[in-house]
Amino acid sequence: MKKTSDKLERKYGFILADFKKSGINKSTILDYVKEGYLSETDDYWQLNYPALYANYKTDYYNRRLKNPEYGKGKYIKPAGKPSQIFRPLHLSISMLKDKTKPIIITEGDKKAIKAVQEGFPCLSLGGVWGWKCKADTIDLEENPEWELIADIIPDLVQADFKDKEVILCYDNDMYHNLKVQQALYLLADYLISEKGAKVKLIFLPKGKAKGLDDFLVAYGADAFQKLLDEAEFITLEKIQKKLSGKKEIAEFPVDVFPEPVKDLILELHKRMDAPIEYIACTFLIVVSILMDGHYAINVNPGTNWIEHPILWLAIIGDPSQKKTPCLNIGKDILNEYNQILSTNFETELNEYNRNKEYYKRQKEKYKEAIKKGENMELPIEPEKPMKPRLMTQDITKETLAYLMDINSKFHLGLAIYVDELASFIKSWNQYKRGGGNDKEYFLASWSRERQNIVRKSDKSDYTFDASHNIIGGIQPKVLYETLFGKGIECYNGMIERWLYCCSEYKETGISYNSDEEYDLSAFTKICQKIFSNVVLHPETINIYQLDNDAKKLFQTFRSKIVCLKRSGKYDDITQSYLEKQTRYTARLTLILHCIRNLDEKSATSFDVYNAIKLCHYFKSCFEVITDNKLNYDEHEECALNFLKRKNFKTVSPTELFRNNKTKIKDIKTAQVTLEGLARKGYGRMVKAKNGVSFIYYGS
Repeated sequence: MKKTSDKLERKYGFILADFKKSGINKSTILDYVKEGYLSETDDYWQLNYPALYANYKTDYYNRRLKNPEYGKGKYIKPAGKPSQIFRPLHLSISMLKDKTKPIIITEGDKKAIKAVQEGFPCLSLGGVWGWKCKADTIDLEENPEWELIADIIPDLVQADFKDKEVILCYDNDMYHNLKVQQALYLLADYLISEKGAKVKLIFLPKGKAKGLDDFLVAYGADAFQKLLDEAEFITLEKIQKKLSGKKEIAEFPVDVFPEPVKDLILELHKRMDAPIEYIACTFLIVVSILMDGHYAINVNPGTNWIEHPILWLAIIGDPSQKKTPCLNIGKDILNEYNQILSTNFETELNEYNRNKEYYKRQKEKYKEAIKKGENMELPIEPEKPMKPRLMTQDITKETLAYLMDINSKFHLGLAIYVDELASFIKSWNQYKRGGGNDKEYFLASWSRERQNIVRKSDKSDYTFDASHNIIGGIQPKVLYETLFGKGIECYNGMIERWLYCCSEYKETGISYNSDEEYDLSAFTKICQKIFSNVVLHPETINIYQLDNDAKKLFQTFRSKIVCLKRSGKYDDITQSYLEKQTRYTARLTLILHCIRNLDEKSATSFDVYNAIKLCHYFKSCFEVITDNKLNYDEHEECALNFLKRKNFKTVSPTELFRNNKTKIKDIKTAQVTLEGLARKGYGRMVKAKNGVSFIYYGS
């Protein structure tokens, strides 16, 4: 045995030493040697590739030089030939063809050999771009069938990955190498769109274990299996966002709500096939509207820093994302409480009418008594009751002043609850006949500041504490045309006062089947308890405070915000937004505390912690919105709309230009636009008979 081992060491010493670094054992190596796939000379070892779907040796190889020339690569592959996919000998063809069995694709032959040795089915590419080849070598006149695939290696073109789970595992240098990232995501893009595969990505942790073989040597098979178990499927949308450099929206922290309310939100999400974020934010605004005017939190008694439950929420999404159905949940709940106020008003009005009639009779008696020289006290005219309301869709400042004047007598705010925010936002900048616009009024209403409004039409003079919760839906493009119309660098005080609610949820089309009735009681019971104080104690203002632990946590959060503002990483508008998040954290602390424990007048660190989680979500939405605004490309947007509208799968620069001459000025611009979309994962550029063409993957 020792002689045999020594003989192997002498004959295949370079192979054994090199493959040992990847954790490949002698038994595995000998199998390749015996089958004639692996050989060694004085200058190199050579690994010939097995055919992908057949048991024979191809003439394609990977050659590892023992003494490569300085500045040149140590690996050599056949010149003038497209790369091939390497299938380790011990990976069976039947397993590769089995659609129910997943397959891993990595970069580098030895990594695949090591993975298969450890029981993981794995193929490899010759490098991160090893799935591509030069299309110039293909004569499309002689090979017309290659027109749309001339730049993809034949092995991948012929591979049957439809409905098969394909897991991509590149080296961990992708964390700092953008080209490696691009190669990984574009391969995933191709596999999903053109091969019909179900793709997952594995990200090896940062560290010295650079590749899959290094990781298996350092941490073992169990650690890699855990990475496999945790890997998630990736979608075209996620790929496009990643390649576009777009920031991701944080997951909405639905666990900030008490368990019964959280469960209700998740159930509504399934029932309605609608975003969790939209439903949850609607719940927040409903509670805020019911609390406004009767509840507040004294954040810092030493400075009398008081915050009121006022939220401005913009539900952002496309028309198909069910913004309105989610908003209607809150509107229906609030209408019930509006009806209570209306019923109380009707009762008071009837009482007023009776008292008014009595007053009239008494006034006539008073007049008669005066004529007769008799003494009689002048009757007191009853005060006509006013009808308060929780929300309105009438957004003119004059109407709001009239309604707020009424509501202020009941210590109520007045919510602006609309399906579409666009016309409301546009109205801020409309010049009024009396001069100025409504912007300053709304800025003041965000902080519940005192207003004096004089209406010249009827000489009315109103003084009240303006207080408006605002909620409505808006499409991203409309948002950019209105609130962000002058760009994100403009500093008008409006952009940073909003909480932006975005969602990446896509409607599934799955019908919800249940015998249980639609029941909102887990939430409406809380609303009823909050609102009862409004009806029973209209003059009472409930002031809450932070307990000691809550104060410490809030101060820590505020200090972090100050550090972020001073870091130099953010522009002025983002710094202002961060500052507003400090105030919103206090407001959300109050709202969340009252949802959980209305009777306890001290908010806890748990409430502050949950409020901070919400603010992290809203901050991520703000960053996504502003980032999208900055990176908006009108030409690319035009091209995408054209492809969607025409339902095209391929388009040439010439076609794009001819159909969009108003926005795309020439063919060169059209080609640059399509190349930009290809880099961002919306498709790929291909060689065509008449030049180049673009295959559209969808978005």
